[in-house]
Amino acid sequence: MKYKIPLRCLFAGLLGLSLFLPNQNIWAWSDHTLVSYPVLKSMPEIRNKTVTATSLQTFLKAVEKPLEKFLQQEEKWMQKNLSYYPALPDALKFKAGAKGEFKERFAHAIRINPNSKLNL
Repeated sequence: MKYKIPLRCLFAGLLGLSLFLPNQNIWAWSDHTLVSYPVLKSMPEIRNKTVTATSLQTFLKAVEKPLEKFLQQEEKWMQKNLSYYPALPDALKFKAGAKGEFKERFAHAIRINPNSKLNL
């Protein structure tokens, strides 16, 4: 049984495939730790240091006030230097002492999905 594929369908398929393939470069970031860990481990400034990992919730609670100030400074810088950057609505700004979960308030302030899985 022979299939006849119209040339335009073949062309459209190849064009679609060629548009998809270059975008694979964005996937590289997800595996950056596979290279980073061995490189950083070999650096003398880091080799003998120990760091205690904490949850994002614990970290945000500990640095809530300085983080609010830092995020405000970043927002001002972006407004001044990036003409295409839309202002962050007041309702999404990170405010120290505000009600609600730290992680969700932080995610809104940095404009990421609050349901994103953030690994340690």
